Amino acid sequence: LLSSNWVEVDTNLKELFERHEKKDEYLFQSKVGDYTYRINLSTGQQTNLTTGRTRQIRKVDPATQHVLPLPGSEGVAETLASTAGGESGGPEYQVWVDGGWKKVSRRDHDAIAANVAEMNLVFKIDGDRTVDMNDNTITRADGTVRRIRLMDASAGIKGALKRTATTAFSGATGTVATPEVIPGEKCTEPFKRTFAAHDFNKDSYIQKTELTRKWVEQAVQLAPQEVTETEELIKCAVDQIYQDMDIDQSGRVNQAEWVHYWLLEQTTPSFHAARMVQNQIRSWSGRDGGFLARLTDAFEQGDVDNDGDIDMNEMKTVCERLVASGRTTPEVAGAKKHLDRREELDPQREFNYFDFVSELLGRDKNEVYLYQYDISNGKASWAAPVLLWQRMEGIWHTGVVVYDKEYWFGGKIFESEPGTTPFGTPVKKIKLGETNANKDELWDLLATTLVREYTRESYDVLTHNCNCFSEEVSQFLLAQHIPDEVRLQPQKVMDSVVAKMLRPALNKWLGGFDVNAVDRQRAASKEQADQIWEQLGVGSIVTFSPMEGGRPVVAEILAKDETTCDVRFWEPTGGVLGGTFIEIQGATRAQVQPFRGNPQYKTGRVVQRRASIQDLAMSKSAMVTDETKSTRCDMFAAYCVSPSKDEN
Repeated sequence: LLSSNWVEVDTNLKELFERHEKKDEYLFQSKVGDYTYRINLSTGQQTNLTTGRTRQIRKVDPATQHVLPLPGSEGVAETLASTAGGESGGPEYQVWVDGGWKKVSRRDHDAIAANVAEMNLVFKIDGDRTVDMNDNTITRADGTVRRIRLMDASAGIKGALKRTATTAFSGATGTVATPEVIPGEKCTEPFKRTFAAHDFNKDSYIQKTELTRKWVEQAVQLAPQEVTETEELIKCAVDQIYQDMDIDQSGRVNQAEWVHYWLLEQTTPSFHAARMVQNQIRSWSGRDGGFLARLTDAFEQGDVDNDGDIDMNEMKTVCERLVASGRTTPEVAGAKKHLDRREELDPQREFNYFDFVSELLGRDKNEVYLYQYDISNGKASWAAPVLLWQRMEGIWHTGVVVYDKEYWFGGKIFESEPGTTPFGTPVKKIKLGETNANKDELWDLLATTLVREYTRESYDVLTHNCNCFSEEVSQFLLAQHIPDEVRLQPQKVMDSVVAKMLRPALNKWLGGFDVNAVDRQRAASKEQADQIWEQLGVGSIVTFSPMEGGRPVVAEILAKDETTCDVRFWEPTGGVLGGTFIEIQGATRAQVQPFRGNPQYKTGRVVQRRASIQDLAMSKSAMVTDETKSTRCDMFAAYCVSPSKDEN
């Protein structure tokens, strides 16, 4: 799965998959070219250990392109489900709506999951929408086609471990982020229960200092030989949560802040988006202490059928009720705007909590443009038919312009002032669309993930160039392709003699720009990312991202090698005063970043240890390495503590 599109793997990887499949080896590690891959064929995961990026893989019938069962799996349903897995542990589907990815409604999720479980890959929902899991689309009766996707493959790690951890003791009732839900209750009720469980002083507040003390007390029971390390990890974990949750930064949170934060956590398309909403709310709550409580109450009242979503009719009722209150507050102003623009919206649209808050507060959309530069300076229009046997308007270099900046690839990933790249004046400026993604989200993708794939060494004018980069950025921001005249141009000229002759010189020129290429710019480079990785070591406190776009958790590095590390993090349970240490082996360099950008945060750990494994281990599948043919275990471990010492 590349840039939200399924593409055929290259010949080398295909041969690698087939060779191991014939030997019934479904978990293996191998070096292909400059990259080392960890492959799990039975769960559909491919991790590039060199870049740290995990992608989904699937097997299809070459004639029909229909999904086939992966080797070692029990069927198509398991194939699709195993590459997903959100916080609840099952498949988590998202749909591209109004400029961004959002989780599908519970009703649609249940319909998709039920059909996939029966191996129905093309089916209807509500009789008027057609879902095709072969090409990941949902088509409405009016012909509108929307993209759907599964969450990133790495999401399954955390979801699966949570299930193991929280079912270990009969008293546990889910985690703080995913509490147990009683059928038919309001979506806010589970979080109100977890608030009550953590209101230790029974004063209607959860104090930061008290929460830290309680969690440390519980956590050290699990690691009595690592008291200092555990204390430092818990302190940083609580600091991170309160930085986002504590709206007025008072060191305590009330029920409205607690419920709002975890509802947002469940429904936001990315943690960057959630943080942006929190900043908006923070700016208003300082002037209006009751603002957040009114917001959560309005959503609770609007969700009449208690399914966690508000449809257009319910939204209308909520907004009319807010306007009738006569208050001059942000949610009322947002309600008026919604009522004024209802004709512009999809009548079948549903609002989860994040959508609801964003609609009332206003989440800015940003226009996205593709700047096209003709590096032939107009010569392609007359020379190409003669030299390349192709008609071309230009030989295109491109950059994506959004947030008043231009993003482009030329050996490094650059952010510069639009139109100031070394390629002169753009010949075309094409509006691609509008995105809800924000600047921090994009830079996070560039600086932590794409930076290791788009390097001076990997640049190739025909197969891995600036236009490939623009395609990835467009897919991230808009879930759509850049124009075919740009995207498919290399395929048209790849076999020509002239293209092969010019290839080395063009690679050196177009892939060789350095940080001084243009004025007023910044660059994300592999060297910078590698330097950050090298600064991390045993005992470093980091933020670990179990899933793409998900909330990073504060973790400690237990062990580290050249490309991966073992980490542990604390996951408090929801309805009881207990918690879980989750330990993961093989976290990639793209999944960890220094806590608050500072590699000096450490727990004091000196001696490294591998992620532990006991009876609660989620997986013990032997992995074959092509280099040595030796085996090792891919290990995930979760250990729990309950309130009663007798149960430990």
